[in-house]
Amino acid sequence: MIEDLVIRLAAFQWLSQQTDIHGDVLPRSLLQSGFKFGDDQIPLLYPMNGHFRVLTNPSTLPLVDRHDTGYGLDCN
Repeated sequence: MIEDLVIRLAAFQWLSQQTDIHGDVLPRSLLQSGFKFGDDQIPLLYPMNGHFRVLTNPSTLPLVDRHDTGYGLDCN
């Protein structure tokens, strides 16, 4: 549980840094590349289906579960 929290905090810190660099809209490729956590590279989106699951907790919700969100947003 603690490791999950640490990874999540690192993810949000990285996202904050990236929005400082790129603005509010981050490129999908950047989210797919993710961030370095220890010796691991942690992607925020997987290229095939867009699902993100924290390594220690497979029951987490995805950031994006499909390209067409159904809300008029294009997540490509």
